[in-house]
Amino acid sequence: MRSLAYVALAIILGLTLTGFASAGKFGSPPQTTPGQNLNKTTTMTTQSNLTDEEKQMLLYMLEEEKMARDVYKYFYDKYNATIFYNIMQSEEKHMEMVENLLDKYGINYTILGYGQFENPEIQSLYEKLIAEGSNNLSSAIQVGIMIEEKDIKDLSEYIKMTTKPDIINTFENLMQGSENHLQAFTSYEMGSAIMSGTQEVHGHGFRGVMAEVMKTFRFGFTNMKQFMEKIQTLRPV
Repeated sequence: MRSLAYVALAIILGLTLTGFASAGKFGSPPQTTPGQNLNKTTTMTTQSNLTDEEKQMLLYMLEEEKMARDVYKYFYDKYNATIFYNIMQSEEKHMEMVENLLDKYGINYTILGYGQFENPEIQSLYEKLIAEGSNNLSSAIQVGIMIEEKDIKDLSEYIKMTTKPDIINTFENLMQGSENHLQAFTSYEMGSAIMSGTQEVHGHGFRGVMAEVMKTFRFGFTNMKQFMEKIQTLRPV
């Protein structure tokens, strides 16, 4: 059984690397540094043809993407875990995508320094998430999962609230990115649980984790029996 577990672990770690690849190059040291912590205010003169609701959703998403970036920067500085650096860089690009829409429609916006937000709801959420993720690396990964789940939920709702093709396209791209980030964090969590010997993820035991791995990565097996039989053929002689 121990040999079987080791083989399964090897498979999980291989799949986990796939999850990390979604967020960026796994294990490589940072080659660049994030943007400077400067306030940015943009004042536009072009007349916007967006509804007030569309303007507010764009401004909210800008700060929500910024919150994700700032939280991940904080955790990267604290834990030196590359997954946070990689996804932080991606969130920076997400912010730029929303900024492009704001610029296009002539909407004034301000980007404050790291950890600072104009929206009091997002400011409060940032502080709450930083506190929750400061216990250990595992808690920080859980915060990452929560952020990406919230991002996906908000984007899916906002897509229904507009008919503008460019906004819909941008939000769909942002949602795809968040789904990739969510997969990366979940993969990291699964791999860490197995490596630490807890064999417990979200209430699942070892077999439950295997089931989640199959589901997440569409491994191609139709049931657990097929998966375990495959592992059996790979057991060391």
